[in-house]
Amino acid sequence: MSNRLLTYNPETEGAEGGLLIMGAPTRAAQPQPSTELEELELGSAFLEATSTSELASVVNRILRHGALLAGKPIASQVVQHLGARLNRAGQSVRTLLAPPAGRSDTAPSEAMERITGAELEGLSDEDKEFETARAFVRFAMEAGRLAARAPSTQPPAAVATAAARVAARRHAPGLDFVQLVPGFRARRAIRRQSFA
Repeated sequence: MSNRLLTYNPETEGAEGGLLIMGAPTRAAQPQPSTELEELELGSAFLEATSTSELASVVNRILRHGALLAGKPIASQVVQHLGARLNRAGQSVRTLLAPPAGRSDTAPSEAMERITGAELEGLSDEDKEFETARAFVRFAMEAGRLAARAPSTQPPAAVATAAARVAARRHAPGLDFVQLVPGFRARRAIRRQSFA
């Protein structure tokens, strides 16, 4: 089975194979790939973040890098919504990387494998943590890139949600389960904004 069939998602691909964000086609130009060195640097910064303010700073750096990859800035309201979503996901990943004292050793490694979508069985604990951090960085970078390329006519909350979901499917499939699902009122408000 070809890789194209495995990655096909009717919600995000148009008839010609171009990426659709909120129903609008994006530019045909492919983004420049992030260098592995930048990914490693941001992954280590993510692991070194000890407080929520440091984590927010790292998430903002990752979003800026994603906007650079897209070639255009992210709207400030989208940054607020997407940053909050990525901060929640980052805090969830950080709790998995540093589990409480009572949790067993197998639970974090299984969760890390679920997040990355790869088997981490032969790696040391430090390498598992680092690969999970790199998966988060790739996810956040892609979310920033997609949010920057989204049409400016769409509601910021809907753009942030769509960008995070598409990026999670591509780079960190297990993060869909880690992220908090918005409540009924938030989903209804997003739907109302998108139809207005």
